Amino acid sequence: MPNSPKSPLTITEAAQFFDNHSEELLKDYRSIKDLLRNAEITKPVANSNYLHALMLTDLMIEETGHQFRMLTGGAICGFLKTLEDSFTEMLDRFTSSRKRGGSSFARILVVDGSDEHGLLEGLKTRFPEVVDYRFATAPKDAKFKHFIVGDEDMVRDEDFHAPIMQDSPADMIKAEVSFFDPSKAKVFASRFDTFWTAVA
Repeated sequence: MPNSPKSPLTITEAAQFFDNHSEELLKDYRSIKDLLRNAEITKPVANSNYLHALMLTDLMIEETGHQFRMLTGGAICGFLKTLEDSFTEMLDRFTSSRKRGGSSFARILVVDGSDEHGLLEGLKTRFPEVVDYRFATAPKDAKFKHFIVGDEDMVRDEDFHAPIMQDSPADMIKAEVSFFDPSKAKVFASRFDTFWTAVA
């Protein structure tokens, strides 16, 4: 395990640390993820900062086989750029599944954000059969919790937070990740699908 970075971290510093040490960081957490899934334990794993968010989401993506739903905000492109390797590997799996007659998809709903640097459009161009994204504008003073659903049994449920900037403190990002909780995943998938249909 690499030495912990000096605190307090910014969003940018956390992403850089993950880039430099991802394999070492993920090793121990992968064992925890495997234990929870194999034993079908529904207890979530908490993340207390942006670095943990990257680690736990990377492991979710690694495990996701055919369906990925993400409701997110304006910082999505930086987040996915950091996780690009595992995310594109997941999309490769989805594409292969489609070719075998599956119905795999990756849907991203961005609330009050944009496709910075064309990242999302680039992914849709590269993986046209599986990637789709939409934009939504939240009503004034409305709050939307960001979340991810992987397949039918994994959920990342993020706490409310202010809009993220590159120099924002990393510890403003807190969430719980359930690596095996089909009941929770069903609720969040239904919630996502309702929002997705509403902005079609």
